[in-house]
Amino acid sequence: MKTKGREGADWNYRTIGPGWHLVSVQEGIDYLKDDTGARVVNAKGLNSAMIPLAVDDSNDSDNSLRVTIFANNDNFGEQKIADVIEAAGLTADFEKNFPGDVSFFEDRVFAAVQRHLQGRFLKVNIAHSVVKKDGGEKTYANVVNVDKAGAVTASAKPTTPATNGASAQKGW
Repeated sequence: MKTKGREGADWNYRTIGPGWHLVSVQEGIDYLKDDTGARVVNAKGLNSAMIPLAVDDSNDSDNSLRVTIFANNDNFGEQKIADVIEAAGLTADFEKNFPGDVSFFEDRVFAAVQRHLQGRFLKVNIAHSVVKKDGGEKTYANVVNVDKAGAVTASAKPTTPATNGASAQKGW
């Protein structure tokens, strides 16, 4: 082979730093899937939804770095998605279009999450966790809080056009 693999290779990826960041929801909201396209089921029998985010603030040294919110289809995962929907300013639209005791994990509702959340701005708080394994350490960025993007300091300047405001959204 032209290129040989390296044992213990480090590709020098950066992890989003701890603290609050302005992020935009990226393309690819979906369930975690295996190589065949089937939803992955964890040891507890749960699927996990993924909401990909990217820091979207030209004044942030972590601009363009990515992190993903994972939400299992359980009560805590349901709350995570509800909190993200609230922070994105979409709660009233979801309540209007899906009245009653409806789960974000129902296929028709999750499809609306996929359609309407992408491109929205949020503010997320990142905390780091360090995992020691096989004699080394790996630092992970974890989203521990989510809030409305409007709560970001005035110095933040998004690098992509803002799409918050449900009036621009169609096709529930």
